[in-house]
Amino acid sequence: MDNTAFSGKNVSILVGTETTYASAGTADKDLGYIQDAPVTEAEDKERVGSVGARNAQHNIRTRYRITGSLDVIYQHARILEYVLGSVTHTGGSDPYTHTFSEADALPSLKMHATKSYTSTGRKRIIQGIKTDSWTLRAEKGSTLKWNSDWIGKTCTISTATASQTIDDIVPAIPPQFILYTGETAAEPTVALDYVQSFELTISNNLEVKESFSSVEIEEPISQERNYTGKITFAADDAAEIDKQISLMLGTTTSTTPADTQTERAIRFLWTNGLTLEDSLDLYINGCTFDSLSDPYPKNGIIYYDMPFTGKSLGACVSKDDISSVLW
Repeated sequence: MDNTAFSGKNVSILVGTETTYASAGTADKDLGYIQDAPVTEAEDKERVGSVGARNAQHNIRTRYRITGSLDVIYQHARILEYVLGSVTHTGGSDPYTHTFSEADALPSLKMHATKSYTSTGRKRIIQGIKTDSWTLRAEKGSTLKWNSDWIGKTCTISTATASQTIDDIVPAIPPQFILYTGETAAEPTVALDYVQSFELTISNNLEVKESFSSVEIEEPISQERNYTGKITFAADDAAEIDKQISLMLGTTTSTTPADTQTERAIRFLWTNGLTLEDSLDLYINGCTFDSLSDPYPKNGIIYYDMPFTGKSLGACVSKDDISSVLW
């Protein structure tokens, strides 16, 4: 009996676009440096009892669902096709440019999640995956990271061995990122100083459909798309503080906010710190700030949090060494 347990080096996560929801598709692409990818299968049961008996007579399966998440160090933006809905590719050599745009219908994924040791293993073939939400996180002194939550339809298990090839695209350590603000519906150009961290969440708010004919879900419907996030910054003088207060309240000369808060575009520009060829450049239109923290600590640097809400994607472009053929 082999008592060696599975470990992370025995795991493979590969995905691919389905040409038909929960059906045809090849899972042979990576999503970056995956740190964790938990998968949960669950069944709802109805306990059937009867008069004359204290114990259940049957446990009937009434609903099956499979969900999961991905926790990844960013290497490339392949996941954004499944978050936003559409992508086009340009370029005949490295770096290749990928331009993402919003679409009402989201493409679905097929995933192969494999654990293998020596010559045998088990592979979960998960189909009908749609991305419910995606969060990008950038922090000073850390790599760029993202995580997502997804909903799937079916899962089958086969015998297989892990076969993932790790892409050599270098992540940023630390990431080189700049935040800009500007008038909405235009590329922002005014840099925000002393940014400590940035977080952006895109929520598709999937609504799960069910039918009488199956315990499995039907294809989820994408509801209202939401953009939310948070900027954390430090300030070294009153002018910096005034800049943030003005973004929030529309004025720096009164404690009473302006009648309307000017909508802004927030732009996030990242490069891997080694070459401008690997980058992610996106901005969100129609952003307003929800609040501004103003702490007064006894010691230490003062940090300010500014949560924001956006309306739509202004632009999203990534560059890397992945051609359209290999996408």
